[in-house]
Amino acid sequence: ILAAFFAVVFITEKNNTEEFVDTREKLGSIIFESEELVFDGTGKLDLMSGVSAKNADGEDITDKIEAVITGDGTLNRKIVRYTFCDEKGNAVTEKRTLVMKNYKGPTLETDDNLVLKSSDLKDLINVLKKNGKLSSEDGYGRDISSSVKCMREKLPNGESEMEFSVVNAYNDYQTATVTARISGEVADPEIRLAEKEVEIKKGETFSPLSYVVRASDTVSDDALRKIQISSSVNPR
Repeated sequence: ILAAFFAVVFITEKNNTEEFVDTREKLGSIIFESEELVFDGTGKLDLMSGVSAKNADGEDITDKIEAVITGDGTLNRKIVRYTFCDEKGNAVTEKRTLVMKNYKGPTLETDDNLVLKSSDLKDLINVLKKNGKLSSEDGYGRDISSSVKCMREKLPNGESEMEFSVVNAYNDYQTATVTARISGEVADPEIRLAEKEVEIKKGETFSPLSYVVRASDTVSDDALRKIQISSSVNPR
């Protein structure tokens, strides 16, 4: 079950702008043991390695830090953003470099022309994996094919265009687009958006899936969970 989600989201600033002045002095600081975090693919990447934080009173608040690999930097030298916020949404943010040694980026391979049955679509990724027609690795040789997603679009000639995509744990992605012939009757589900424009306050939680509603009886709860959403909204 495949679908895409598009919406316009506006984030409004809070009225008390003075609360955002000199947040480092009011809220505390984030400390790095070293300006670079080096990872060679051994074990699991720990973005919090060598990181600590204290509030303005000197209390340890390291457990309140959110660490995210951003889209900045390069394949082997990424930028990690570290942020902590108080209950009012005021934030302190620092960045450091993540060095990826011996890293090649994710791979995604599948047959150029697929021949499928309509029943295959219910569990497409596993069907393709089982038949040796799809594989994906994370850049360090680990299998991540179970994380592959697929979007399908009908073509005028009766075939379908299948776009496969995968995102690894290091925020890198790979795609592959192929054509497919599907035999049997395909009942495509229909969804719609409850709102096309959404306005939230800075610091509020944004859950894009909550704005998706069923437009037909062919959309099951399981189908809703499989909806693919691309969102770059950062309410902070």
